Amino acid sequence: MSHCVARCQKAAPGEAETLLAVVKFNCETLDTTCGPLVLRGLKAWVDDASTATELIVSRPVMELLGFSVEDLLVGARKNKEKWDVSSVPTNELSGMANVKRLMAEKLNPPELDPDDGMECATPEVYPKTSVEDEAERRRTKQDAVQAMLTAKAAEAKTRGLAPAEATRLHDLLAKHIDVFREDLGDVPPVKVEPLKVRIKPGSTPVKCGMRRYPPLHVEYMRSHVAAMEDMRSDVAAMEDILK
Repeated sequence: MSHCVARCQKAAPGEAETLLAVVKFNCETLDTTCGPLVLRGLKAWVDDASTATELIVSRPVMELLGFSVEDLLVGARKNKEKWDVSSVPTNELSGMANVKRLMAEKLNPPELDPDDGMECATPEVYPKTSVEDEAERRRTKQDAVQAMLTAKAAEAKTRGLAPAEATRLHDLLAKHIDVFREDLGDVPPVKVEPLKVRIKPGSTPVKCGMRRYPPLHVEYMRSHVAAMEDMRSDVAAMEDILK
């Protein structure tokens, strides 16, 4: 594919000239129902302002391929004098157009919004405060969680947990302290990469049975969901509530 830069005068009088790029395709293949159609030496203008993956073939090229608007209109007129086109969809894309659009989005992914996904966060149950007050409140709650975790580790040690295991438990709780909560509240979602299931070559996917939870877990989830409904929350992330 070769390209060059040419000057094109805008249609409106008085406007400045704009530099537009022209590309020439050595070989362009168009898929048809009866097989691929190859066009060699096809020239096209490049619209830098458009992000759509589209290729518009010029009228001279279409006439060279045998396409004639006049012949189509004459044929339609011979078939019927009046046509009702009000029910024809105008915004639906073909299957190939959707595939090309998805491929273009994959090659050029949009920039991530730092607030993306925050609509799924637990709603705020505290009145709005300043940044300093909010930081102090979070430190206070984290200190309370730290105290409760330390008490739980000490209780496990008094019930017979070996000293080495007690030290390991204390280190694990300190490392993962951010997954524990004293109560339900405004917790932003954790941004992680989406899970991708990779199937090994030669393996056959099977459908597994539903996961069964113990009765105590089911009862806790019922109370958890009821508490979220009381706070008018639609979506909530599961978290460990210290008791």
